[in-house]
Amino acid sequence: FFFQAEDGIRDSVASRGLGDVYKRQTLAVEMFFFLGGFLTTLVLIRAFLKPENRNVKNLLLIYFHRYIRLLPMVLLSLCFVIFIQPTLYDGPHNSVSAMTKDDCLTQWPYLLLYINNYITKFGKSCIVWTWYLFIDMQLFVIMPIIVWIYLTSKKIGVFLICGLCFASYIIQMALCWYYKLNLSSARDISTASYLDITYNKPYCRMIPYMLGALLCLLYEEGKSSTGKILVLKKAIQSSHFIRYVDYAIGTALIIITILSFYYLDEYPENWGLAFGVFHMISVAPLFTIGLILLVYPVLLTGGKFCFRLSATAYLTLQVSQPMAAIYGTYLACT
Repeated sequence: FFFQAEDGIRDSVASRGLGDVYKRQTLAVEMFFFLGGFLTTLVLIRAFLKPENRNVKNLLLIYFHRYIRLLPMVLLSLCFVIFIQPTLYDGPHNSVSAMTKDDCLTQWPYLLLYINNYITKFGKSCIVWTWYLFIDMQLFVIMPIIVWIYLTSKKIGVFLICGLCFASYIIQMALCWYYKLNLSSARDISTASYLDITYNKPYCRMIPYMLGALLCLLYEEGKSSTGKILVLKKAIQSSHFIRYVDYAIGTALIIITILSFYYLDEYPENWGLAFGVFHMISVAPLFTIGLILLVYPVLLTGGKFCFRLSATAYLTLQVSQPMAAIYGTYLACT
């Protein structure tokens, strides 16, 4: 709504300081990738834990299962957009429905192969809001291999994940610098160059996903480790002070990444291209690190601190459990 609203409405919201929150709604997608990386790694570790399960047959079955599980909903959405949605539109936005139908009639093979983000431009993509599903699927393709390597050699596996995060950071920096994608590009989400070059490409969005995978490895390793990880685990579990410091730093990082755009985003010309590029490519990693600092102590302690918060306590009520189960199933399946 915010990005499709009239300029007057958008400017009015932004002038009240709420624009930064709306503009950074894209960070919700980083949270999705973070959860996807964590859950995918958790499932794959358990699937490949026994050495006899690490073979090409099981690897192909994992890919097949993933594709088949998503296929029915993708086909249903595709049929809805092509056959049903055009009959529901009548008015000034009818041309939008017709355009979407035409796009899907020509792009459906790319959609079913999850490569549409490479073939078409962002604004002309069939079922454009599924771009994040393409990225999630493309990142999933490399995860079984990474987990396999990790279970064979933990040091090499961790080094590989860290290397991918570093490579993604450098690629984003190079692309943003070459195409001069500064804060103004991120502010205007309709900027085609920003969306097509970095926004919907897995090599530019993999850092939250890989950090989620690293958190999963840290959590699983803490169950049986006898080294530094076990010391860290016991320190967090036994010390209220350490947990509260984690919560405070994590919350601060999340708030800073959201609200730092007030001056930086409104007046990008005052900061220069170099700082603008640095800010753009650092927001997602900092936001994800904030999530890790919040989530990891909760995983180790069962959420004792969060349970005391009224909002979290409300989610434990029986009336909200069905909704929580549905949403959890959605996260696990996607």
